[in-house]
Amino acid sequence: MNEEMNSLLAYVKSNPGKHIVQIANGSNISPGKAGSLIKKLRGDGKIELRGSKKTGGYYLTGNSI
Repeated sequence: MNEEMNSLLAYVKSNPGKHIVQIANGSNISPGKAGSLIKKLRGDGKIELRGSKKTGGYYLTGNSI
């Protein structure tokens, strides 16, 4: 994994339930890049969206450890 992915995963671990923009700001990644990384991490089963796209947030899964 690259540095940005590690930063994003660390932020989600410390701040579960946040939206993409909050994750991007907290991990110092642009919102567009954060969206791409989240899509990849969701595909890999490392994080998951709980709730709706509009109001839900991202959480680590058991596969991310």
